[in-house]
Amino acid sequence: MRLAPGKKRGPPIPPLYPLPLPANHIDISHRPQVSQPTSCYLLRLPVELRHYIYEFALGGRIIALRVAASASHRHCVVRSRCYEPVDDADGSPNRLTSPTDRIPTALLVSCRQVYLEAPPILHKRNTYDFWVHEIEVVVAAALGQYYLEDIRSVYLRHNYATLPVPPWPTVFPLLQQMRLHRLTFEFDFQRLEFTELAPHKPVLDSAWGRLALGIRNLRRLELFFKNGDPPEYPVYRTNVARRFRQLMIGAEADERYEAFLGTGKERTDNGRMRSRASTLIELQLRS
Repeated sequence: MRLAPGKKRGPPIPPLYPLPLPANHIDISHRPQVSQPTSCYLLRLPVELRHYIYEFALGGRIIALRVAASASHRHCVVRSRCYEPVDDADGSPNRLTSPTDRIPTALLVSCRQVYLEAPPILHKRNTYDFWVHEIEVVVAAALGQYYLEDIRSVYLRHNYATLPVPPWPTVFPLLQQMRLHRLTFEFDFQRLEFTELAPHKPVLDSAWGRLALGIRNLRRLELFFKNGDPPEYPVYRTNVARRFRQLMIGAEADERYEAFLGTGKERTDNGRMRSRASTLIELQLRS
């Protein structure tokens, strides 16, 4: 747009977050049903076979959801990109290096019956990849609160260099609404120093640790540091993840978790409750 002579261009308009989805979800399962087309061969298949087809077409991906500027740069939108899943026990399992085909969402609107059957499979059979500071906006504007209970796998990333105090009090209530089977955290620490023999124990009692332990019924929990373990403590990630799994996963996890809550705070191996190491960890993982 050309400006009139003598006029100066004003400051750019700051991007606005995308508007949230309507809070009132229309449940079409309770609406009057029209007759289904008799020529749809998909609907003639047994429901079990249809579910396999939905899973093959809609599942098996990592769906990275990000808040990004629109083409006009006047507001923000939520963009998605799909990747092939990568399981790497020694590194990040969600290395977003292999883009794959987008989800054929046209299938979801092919007819009423498919729309009712397929969306739960889409959410259950994919891993959603979020930045911690964006998950609240992404859920409100793209996923919708009413689909949270169908989500089974989440990968959360956080960079403490750009946001030293993450919004854990708003993140974990969203995770609690999901019925998660798999949860992964990836932290980008600038640097941590450790002097404790078992620095994972103070982390359990940190604000983040207490909230994380509240996620129950998991089948798989993973923890990664983008820059690797601290040189002073090369197996730190392994020990932290192992201790969390003991309290969150398995037949005796609930009993161990209740015992942990009863003790209040676990002592470190050398008997001290706090140290320089634990203070540094809590500064990074505080809410």
